[in-house]
Amino acid sequence: MKGILGEIIINEFVPGYKDRAQISFEVNPGGLSAEKLDAFKEIGATRASAGIQTTNEPLLSFLKRFMAGDKGQRAVDMLLERWPGNTNIDLIYGLPGQSPVSWEKDLNAAIEMGVPSVTVYELRPSDRARFPVNQKFPTLYETMLMHVMAIQRFSEAGFKQKIDNQFVKSDE
Repeated sequence: MKGILGEIIINEFVPGYKDRAQISFEVNPGGLSAEKLDAFKEIGATRASAGIQTTNEPLLSFLKRFMAGDKGQRAVDMLLERWPGNTNIDLIYGLPGQSPVSWEKDLNAAIEMGVPSVTVYELRPSDRARFPVNQKFPTLYETMLMHVMAIQRFSEAGFKQKIDNQFVKSDE
């Protein structure tokens, strides 16, 4: 009974969706529960993405992403349990205080999480972003290096680059 309402609503707007659609959702690993994931699974979600962003605790705190310790890995494990072949994580590079060394740790942690897909995003501060004054952002050279590092590291780990910022584990 729990997921019937969601299924009725989706079937009303997208008849036969389960046969032809990918239903994807993104979660903040800090606010994840098995109950929420089961509800997504029940209405036919076929792909899950976790906004890990970084594994660096000071940067997570800066981003107001409160998932200290192994909370990110636990969230990924819950997703992999339900969507083993279709789980993605997002990482961000170019954060204030981030360095190529800390980015390399994020890349290695992402690979160790065992997900089949990783999407990397460059932080692009805008006038609307509300960063505290006097933040030290990585240089242009460092952000370009971080992007190249992602390409190289994921390639070495058996991922294929699908688009500029998405890497998918190869079955070959």
